[in-house]
Amino acid sequence: QSRRATDILLCDGLGHGARAAEASAEVIAAAGEISTEPGRTMEHLTASLVGTRGAVASMVRIEEPEMKLLYAGLGNITTICIGAQGTKRLAVRDGRIGGAQTRGFEETLQLVPGDLVIMHSDGLKTLRDRNFRPGLLHRSPLLIAGFLLERTFRGRDDASIVVARVKGERPA
Repeated sequence: QSRRATDILLCDGLGHGARAAEASAEVIAAAGEISTEPGRTMEHLTASLVGTRGAVASMVRIEEPEMKLLYAGLGNITTICIGAQGTKRLAVRDGRIGGAQTRGFEETLQLVPGDLVIMHSDGLKTLRDRNFRPGLLHRSPLLIAGFLLERTFRGRDDASIVVARVKGERPA
């Protein structure tokens, strides 16, 4: 089998409005300059954007066929993996892109088909097990994202959420 990887980067520009959107756009543009694992990507982002307004960000890379999740996070983007092994909340390093150069906090997890990866900004309340109603996690990622956005939106900030279901087969 050939190796494939899916990268997901979620960032939230500091502040509100147009300037926050510009900060996020800078992060996305800088991320487009490099295609590598999350720790190195985060290191590139923090090095290339020192002194800017800044943003917080987390990135996951899901490698197939290994079914491995690589993760790096800096600031208050929440990343949760939910699956057969339970719920795992991934840690983040305090800080921001635009501050000191860092790789962020890094972690690697083994995934299985059907696992969910949920990432969200601080525009949503912290997700707890009680937010995942019976049967919800078996729905489509789009429906899960809409439900969580509607039920946990703080109402005073912008909000973003990504819900991805891992597909594929575990290697033999």
